[in-house]
This record gives sequence, structure tokens and C-alpha cells, in this order.
Amino acid sequence: MLQSQAQSPDVFLNYAENAMESKQWPIAFEWAKQAYESDTTSFEAQAVLAVCAYEIKEFELSSRLFLRMNAKDLGQLQPDALFYVASAKKQMGEYEEAEIYFRSFLKKSKSTNPYFKSKAKQEIKNCVWAKEYVGKIDSLHHYRLPQKYQHKEADILPRFMGDHVHFYFKSEGHWNGSFIQDTAVVVESNPEILAVSVLDQLAVGISNKNGTPKLVECLLNKDSLWITKKEIELLNEDGAYVGMPCLANIDGIITLFFVSDREGGEGGKDIWISRLQKNGTWQKPFNAGKKVNSQDDELSPFYAQERLFFSSSWLEGFGGWDVYYAEGRPGSFALATNAGKPINSNFNDWGLSIYPENNIGFFASDRPLNDSTSLPPCCTDIYAFVWQPKMDSIPTKKDSLMLVVTDVNMQLPIKLYFHNDEPNPNSLDTLTTFTFLETTTNYFNLKNKYISKLTEQEKENKFIEEEVSAFYENELQQGIDKLAKLEQDLLAELKKGSHVRVTVRGFASPRAASDYNRRISLRRISSIRNQWMQDPRFTVYIQSGSLELIGIPFGESKAASDVSDDISNEKKSIYSKGARLERRVEIERVEIERVLADSICLKWNETLSYLGRVKPGSQHVIAFELTNCGNTTLYIEEVESSCGCTIPEVTTTEILPKEKVTIKATYTVSQKSEGKEIRFVSVYIKGLPTQILTIESIVTR
Repeated sequence: MLQSQAQSPDVFLNYAENAMESKQWPIAFEWAKQAYESDTTSFEAQAVLAVCAYEIKEFELSSRLFLRMNAKDLGQLQPDALFYVASAKKQMGEYEEAEIYFRSFLKKSKSTNPYFKSKAKQEIKNCVWAKEYVGKIDSLHHYRLPQKYQHKEADILPRFMGDHVHFYFKSEGHWNGSFIQDTAVVVESNPEILAVSVLDQLAVGISNKNGTPKLVECLLNKDSLWITKKEIELLNEDGAYVGMPCLANIDGIITLFFVSDREGGEGGKDIWISRLQKNGTWQKPFNAGKKVNSQDDELSPFYAQERLFFSSSWLEGFGGWDVYYAEGRPGSFALATNAGKPINSNFNDWGLSIYPENNIGFFASDRPLNDSTSLPPCCTDIYAFVWQPKMDSIPTKKDSLMLVVTDVNMQLPIKLYFHNDEPNPNSLDTLTTFTFLETTTNYFNLKNKYISKLTEQEKENKFIEEEVSAFYENELQQGIDKLAKLEQDLLAELKKGSHVRVTVRGFASPRAASDYNRRISLRRISSIRNQWMQDPRFTVYIQSGSLELIGIPFGESKAASDVSDDISNEKKSIYSKGARLERRVEIERVEIERVLADSICLKWNETLSYLGRVKPGSQHVIAFELTNCGNTTLYIEEVESSCGCTIPEVTTTEILPKEKVTIKATYTVSQKSEGKEIRFVSVYIKGLPTQILTIESIVTR
């Protein structure tokens, strides 16, 4: 703790600002804290403390101070306050609040910072994405390397080199090399070359000899330390940053990925690419392109399995730096995809390297040790992740039906929302003539009424317009967009002659009696059926029974705390966000059956078992019953599951005409699982298309 020695707040502020200039944020925070505690009425002290708190990731304190300042001066002296509030909320994983503050910043702030304006627009998209994907966790097993391999300040860029794991750590402001040999840590103090990437006999690293980073080819000296062989002059540009090289062999061509802020990029630090030519010289570098690079920085490229892995703080993510991958090859990369949890968190995650031949990968993260957002993170540590050789729930190309079922069901549930008592208000009917899109057209027209009603009842709430706009643009419009995507997928299967069964469950707010809610749920489900009946693409399939819609009226669900069954309380029973979210139907499952030849008849009691909410570690036995309703004996050649957590058993492999066979699947939920899980059992019957049985659950803790 820095000692104040009874000095004035202005002196503390001066110390804090000096530390801020050199980016010594922890020291700046301590001085700013003393300045604020000496005079809590000082707007300047509050502003400096808020910025410093944000930089050292004390996000809760930072957001509270910035909100207080914004309320006090309405953004006059601190026009960027709401941007910092929103950013802090996102870093804490509070995506819904973050989105509202980003919207308010764009609408109300007098900020002249063009980057903040552009970033806020992107962050609104990122928050929408994060809200949807925050509960989806991959089955990868990840763990922090033991404490003896970690260092106080930072550990970064873990890589396999031969039989060793090599990484770099910061100590007293200097970077050092280190590698794990057996269980011991060997340190290379103040190495000449950093961030070395090795491919066969070639090694490329970064020399910082004269205080300016340069890409160099390097070699090991007699003491097994990396030294410069020659500078790669073409790739180094005066005044430009270069770093984080990664070598890869792509179709026999040695390719170098590196990071630079040289001219000609998309903004900030970008990923650049160069190829080694036959004469031993490097090709002029080219930018990885807009599908990888953004206005922000992109870092730590690593190429494996025809994927370019890298980190960015601009693209759709959970917060801070996230790891992404872009499939393809240089010059033809696809749009980058977030690598998901547990690799990513709402803190900084980067420096990924992956080694499929060893079923292991590494990355660096400054997430708290308990992976909780309740504490500010401290240091960047090294993490590893492993998987089984046969990765969980990733279908192979031999099963096109499994791929289709996986893709379709991972889109679910699709939530479709309705205005109060729509369609057909004050009716006891269970059917309607309206289509779903007709009801949403009316709902969109009521947006200003929702804002007006809520503003009347919550005069102190300055963010009503932003919250309502977020609902309309996200939940309402997103449901429509997802339905359109699902329709495309279903149509492709229907055209192949498949039988498709769609299950829709209705929900309603507790404003009316349960029987009335059941009826309105049925009307809403009916509007989905009408949508397809009146769509010429689907009419014939509905009429023939190839497309079947099963409706489950659920009535009143468990209402949120801001939802009321008091009819006189319009705010809580009609206009509040809780009430809006209750009035919906959910497309919760899709079953697809491929049609067989006329002489063959198979009948399953079910092909999709939806277990609902399950607990980690729980075990479930599902019995799928198959009837041979044809006149030909069927032979089961093999039954296999998509992962080791699901064990299938079959009572017999020969099914005589009119007989039945039971296939039992024992599904054990991993202790580490959370969120939606889909598991498959593939049944291979001689001479027939593969039969896919699906087990779906929501793992909750």
C-alpha cells in the first residue's frame, strides 16, 4: 500500500496521472483511491479512479463510479462514461445490462470518440451473441497447469517444441523463456529471441535487440539458446510492430503467419502471411483479410487442421480477448467462429496452440482461479485442454442424417414471441386463422406504445427505450430469423422424401386463468401451422403428413419476479420484459426419418428422447423400441454411440417380420457438463440407411 503521509488530493491525483502515463495501472489505482478517499466530492478524483479501476479489472467498482458520474453531469464532463459502464458489465458477464448501456451510449452520449461509437455498435451484436451461447459449454476437459509452472506477472504463448512444452513468462518487467522438462522448469533468462516457432529445420522468432521487434530466422547455439541467424528484412517495416510468428506447412509450402500493424491492414494489429519461396527468400506479406482481421487487434495466430486459430477483442465473444478459428487456407478463409467455452471466458483468452496428434492444446488466460466473475483477475496463466481421440458428439461425414439432425437440433429451442392475448384476444378458441408473421407485424407496430406505457410507470428509469428496442431487435426479430433458417433446413429434408416431426410447446403469462392460457397457447401453436399451410413451399408436405407439427399447450410457466397476475397492473402483467418473455411458443425438438423402400417397413417408438433438465453425474437409461413392420428379416450390423458417455445395448441383431427389438442407451452426464447436450446412437441395419437415435438434455447445476 502506498503511504499518503497527509498529502492533499491534488498531489495524489498528480501521482496517479504520472503512473497512468506509463501504464502502471496498479500503482495509479492506489494513488487515485487515496485521492478519492481524501475528497469523495471531487469529480476529477472519481473519474481517475474509475478509469484506473477499469484498467486493473475492478469492473464492479469502475461501473459504479462511471454510472454515478453520468447521473451527476448527464455525460457533459465524461461523455464516454456509459461506454465504460457497458464494457465493464460485459466483462462481468452481465450481457443484457451491457447491451442496454451500449445502446444508451450510442443514442445519448455526446462522445466525439469515433472508435468508441464503432466499437459500441459491434458490442451490441457481441452481447446478443453471448446471451445465446453463454450456457453452451464444449465437452473438452481443460485445466490450469500446476502452480510450479506459473509465474507472478504473466505466462504466455505455450508451444510444443520436441518433447517439451515451451512458454514465456514475465518477471520484474523482463520476458524470459521457459520449458517444462519432465516435471522440472528450465529457465532461459533474458533470451535474445522470443516467441520462437519451429517447423522441421526452420525456426523464426522475434529479436528485440535494439528495442525494436524484428522477425528473424534463428538457430540454436552450443548452449541450446536461440540466436539470430538472419533478419527477414522484407517482413520488417520501419516503425511497425511485428510479433507472434507461427510456421505451418500448407500443401508442401512453408507458410509464416505473424502479427503486425504495418500499413495496408484492417486496423490495429492484424494477422499477416508470407510464404517461403524455393530460392529461400520470403514472399511479400499479405493481409489475412476481413474475415479474420478487424478494426481492433488480432493476436497469436496458430494454424492446424486447416484452421487458423487466433484471438480478437472485436468479434462475437464473451468479453476481453476470445479465441477464434477461421477454416480454410490463406486467401480463402471462411468467416471466423468463436471457439466457445471452456477455452473462452469473459476475461482475456489467447495464445492457443493445438496438437491433434497428441490430443492436447494450450492457451493463456487471465480468468480468476475459481473462474468466477466475482473477483478481478490477476495474472495470465497457462491452461491445457484435452479430448478423447474420438471427440464427443462430432458426427462423421459417413452419416449425413446425423449431421442434419445435429445442425437442426443445435438451433433449438427457437423462441417466438406474441403480444398480450394475441392472436384472437378475448376468445376461447383453440385455433386461429392468423399466421405467426401476421401476429408479429402487429407486435412490431406496438413498440412505441410499450415504451410510452413503461415510461409513464417508471419515470426514474432512463434506459427504457434502449431495453425495449433491444427486445424488439433481438428476441422478437431473432426468433423470426431463426424460424426462417429452420424452414430452409426442413425443406431440404422434405424434398428428399423424409418425414419431419416438429414439436412446439406453448407458454403464457399468468394474467389469465390456466384454462384460458391453455387455449391461447394452442392458438399460438396454430399460427405456426397456418404459417406453413399458407406457404406454398410447405403446403403439400403438411397435407400429405410428411411435415407433422405436434403442439403441447403448457399454460402458465414459472413467472419471472417482475411478472404479475394482477390484471390491473398493466406494467407487470403486459409491458414488462418479464411478461414479454413469458408470452411465447418454443420449437423444442425436430425428428427426421428417412423414407425406406416400399418392401421394407421400420417403426420406432421414438427417435428422439428429450430428457429435459438433468444434473451433472446423473445416469439415464433410454429404451428405443424398433418394430419390423415389413415382411423381410432385418439384420443389425452395428450399434455405436457418438461418445463414451453413452453406452448402447441391443437385445438381438436379427429382427423377424412383425417382431420388435429394444435398444437401450445408458447416458451418463459428465460432472463437467453444463448447458445443452445432444448425444447420438447410430444403428446400422444391413442394406438400409443409418438410423439415428437422439438423446437431448439441458445440464443444469
